[in-house]
Amino acid sequence: MEEINLYYHNLNIGRTLTCLLHSFKTETACILTEPSPPFKFDEHISQYDFAFLGIEDSNPQQAWDRLCFLLSMSGLLLFPNNITNARMSDNIVEIVTNNNQRIKIECENINVFDNDETGWYYVYDYFNWRSGSLHTKEHIDDNDDNFIKKVIFYSSERDRVNNNVKDLVGVSYLRDDELEDLEVSPVYSRLKILQMLKKAGIKGRMTGYNSKGVGTHTSPVIEFNKRIVKPDFKPKISLKEVYDMPTEQGYTWKLLEKIIHHTST
Repeated sequence: MEEINLYYHNLNIGRTLTCLLHSFKTETACILTEPSPPFKFDEHISQYDFAFLGIEDSNPQQAWDRLCFLLSMSGLLLFPNNITNARMSDNIVEIVTNNNQRIKIECENINVFDNDETGWYYVYDYFNWRSGSLHTKEHIDDNDDNFIKKVIFYSSERDRVNNNVKDLVGVSYLRDDELEDLEVSPVYSRLKILQMLKKAGIKGRMTGYNSKGVGTHTSPVIEFNKRIVKPDFKPKISLKEVYDMPTEQGYTWKLLEKIIHHTST
């Protein structure tokens, strides 16, 4: 196995947007051991304004993509999507890549982000809207339950589907030991979402009128698409703390300025 030895004075190691943003603001090399991109509709992240990155809105996924691109182009994101295993001991980080290459990195300072999991998970159940009336709601909430505590509606991104159609995602916050329970499976999330839709007055397709001349409707038809499970982390430094840090205007910042200038002309 080929071995490469590297040296960095400072090195960030993490999995989330917080690690990437810190590397961008401080011009620090970083390694994403198990990349965990943010949820597109994550309220904890979308409250921050990432317009300074030259993106149109505060979509956390766009912020993640832009930071990965900038850090990769500036040589600060090391071995992106190419890490099989990473171990730390004292000031040494040992990495094995996907092509079985061993890399040993010696560092003066190692900043470890989001390495500790809380034992809780964010669970996102995506459903396609198959049949039902149009509505203007952006979300509905159940503040009394961690299972499908929120349903978020968004313009469908499916091919050949009118963007007036709103697909939906149910958000749960579950313990590790609950994840395999049948009662929180996608089958039950679908039933819970249908109940919430009914309570919110969101109907299915119209079938006619009753004897009083009031329109009658079926229940909405939704189809399970996918489930995404993401661990919740106990950060050593919060996203807010990193967001509020001053930005070193080094090579990465200047690269961003060039990109913004190019796209605005």
